[in-house]
Amino acid sequence: MLRNLNRIRGYGIEARDGSIGSVRDFFLDGANWCVRYVMVDTGQWLPGRRVLIAPAAIDHIDDERRRVSVNLMKRGVEDSPSVREHLPVSLRKEFERNLAMNWPHVMLSPAGAPILTLPPNAAGVIGDQEPHLRSLDELTGYGIEARDGSIGRAHDVIVSEEDFKVRLLVVDTNHWLPGRKVLIDPDWVEGISWADRRIVMGLSRKEIEESPEYDESTAIDHQYVERLYAFYGRPRNWSIGTPI
Repeated sequence: MLRNLNRIRGYGIEARDGSIGSVRDFFLDGANWCVRYVMVDTGQWLPGRRVLIAPAAIDHIDDERRRVSVNLMKRGVEDSPSVREHLPVSLRKEFERNLAMNWPHVMLSPAGAPILTLPPNAAGVIGDQEPHLRSLDELTGYGIEARDGSIGRAHDVIVSEEDFKVRLLVVDTNHWLPGRKVLIDPDWVEGISWADRRIVMGLSRKEIEESPEYDESTAIDHQYVERLYAFYGRPRNWSIGTPI
């Protein structure tokens, strides 16, 4: 099933033994185009605390109840490292702090699901890998550029619920084509400038202008996806599954 990440923000998080807060944000790996962490605001339960959980801990997303069920116990979340919001989005300092305090490479809750992961050689790879980590808050609003000019801004990210891989980027072309949104596969990204907050696509403005329009109020089905990829004449390296 495909999901718009922005729609999940604000959903309550239910551990196996009760509520632990709500979805505040997501951290995306811009190198591999996947969700690495879900940021949880623990609200009144643990005031002032925000923790990260891995998508692998998610059991079910209930849109009707606006709830995300996770395979965690409250005690495991309570004992996990807190994320201080003023840290850089790359989380480099947070990882270094965790490493200095000898937290394990994979923190497990009593239920055995990951809460926060660190690479085995974290000290050596933080500088190389973590700069690719950006929050959805930050990524939303990045400028999107075709080979021959600007086309709009990143509006949302669509992931597959099974593995939380980013399948499509939602681009708002409002300043160029008012009221229009289009979808672009992240495989078509040619480069990202984190400093300039822009994503460069290997597409022309004309291609994007003539591409199938995306309607957020309508489910993405097989027919739309096939039409999108047929228009661009590019392969699709993922299965569609259930519509949004």
